[in-house]
Amino acid sequence: MNTFARPACPTCPDNYNKGEQVEWRVGYELTGQPGERNNRPGMDGGDVLGWQVKSPKASMADNDNCDGYIFGFADADYYFEMSKAEFEEFLTQFSYTDRDSKTGKAKIRIKNDSSKMRKWLMARV
Repeated sequence: MNTFARPACPTCPDNYNKGEQVEWRVGYELTGQPGERNNRPGMDGGDVLGWQVKSPKASMADNDNCDGYIFGFADADYYFEMSKAEFEEFLTQFSYTDRDSKTGKAKIRIKNDSSKMRKWLMARV
C-alpha cells in the first residue's frame, strides 16, 4: 500500500467518475501531472508510467500490456501496487463476467467497493 504524498494535487473535474478520479490522483502522485481521462486501450500500455490504473467497477481488457496494476478507491488516501500475478489473484476474488453494452461481448468487471474487498487488500500489505 502506498499513501498519496505529493502535496497540492489539483482538484479533479466534477464530471470525472470514481475510476477517473483515482487515475487523476495516481497520475499526479507518480508524474506531477494529473492523469486526465484517456480511455486508452489496455493493449497500448499502462495508464500512468506503465501501470494500468483500476478501481471498483472497472472493466478489464483481454490483453493489458502493462508492467503492473495500481488499484485505488476514489475516497481513499492510499492505493495498492500489484504485479500481474497479484492482480489476477485479486480478480479471482473480486470480479465477475458482464456484457459490453455496445458489442454484447463478455468482459470481466471488478466488483463494487466492499468492506470485504478492502480487508482482503489490507491483509496483503
